[in-house]
Amino acid sequence: MRLWKQCSRTYVDDLWKFCASVEQAISLVDQLRRLLSSGGFRITKFLSNNKQVLDSIPPEDHAAAIVDRQLPTHKTLGVFWNAETDQLEVKIDVQQKSCTRRGVLSMIGQCYDPLGILGHFLLPARRVLQEAC
Repeated sequence: MRLWKQCSRTYVDDLWKFCASVEQAISLVDQLRRLLSSGGFRITKFLSNNKQVLDSIPPEDHAAAIVDRQLPTHKTLGVFWNAETDQLEVKIDVQQKSCTRRGVLSMIGQCYDPLGILGHFLLPARRVLQEAC
């Protein structure tokens, strides 16, 4: 039960977990694999920004994006994670709309931000929309 509480950063079948040390990450991966295998599940698509952690996992269970031990940029929930630099990236392509309430609302809606990372940048547009209403 304790392990499951540690893994509360799940969304459907994806898990994001941050560990303080390499040893902690390797231990967590091992515990998670054993726990799920006892229920008949096989966990795959592992990705880490630490190559020691990846070395502790069989290559067939690595994420498909890892090629020749090169760490990729991985997209989850509309946010890109650059595993090499350990940075989150948000890429937005907003289509210009008319300067009406409907147009401003449409442009704000094009910015998918489930983690709230863009809140600071979207606030001025939301204020414009609030004043227009």
